[in-house]
Amino acid sequence: MRFAKSGPNERLVVGKHSRVISAGTAASVFVGPGATCVRVPARRQEARFETTQETRDGIPLGFKGVVIYRVADPVAAATILNFTGAGLEEIRAMISHICVGGLRATAARLTLGECIEQRRTTLIDAVRRALMTVVSERGGSGIELDVIQLAQVFIVDEEIVVGRTPK
Repeated sequence: MRFAKSGPNERLVVGKHSRVISAGTAASVFVGPGATCVRVPARRQEARFETTQETRDGIPLGFKGVVIYRVADPVAAATILNFTGAGLEEIRAMISHICVGGLRATAARLTLGECIEQRRTTLIDAVRRALMTVVSERGGSGIELDVIQLAQVFIVDEEIVVGRTPK
């Protein structure tokens, strides 16, 4: 039998005999034979994303953004996500890839002007839809999205910025 403890910014989730329960925040339990436990972060997490994509009119744009999320249901999250080892990095990478995919698919169909004008509406909505598909599938992942922000949209090719004709 071993002793498991979670910190003030973590929830302890214990699994035994096909049952998964949350022991709570800053909890401690004895973990018997055949049982397993994992610490799930209780604080907000951040995932950054960055990509370049050519617009419909052939202008290469760069995009940078951030997603702030939290684990609202630690039992659901621990059931389908890995919180051991590099688990948080894997979750951040997954969120980043989903954001990039949704953003690139939408930006490729828009012109430069539309990307700039619609960065806070159409582009963020595309990222949100892509994320919600994954976050809410199969009864929910236990993750809630707090903020989705597209912080920067910029022209990648300097020749276009200074007004020179590209070669």
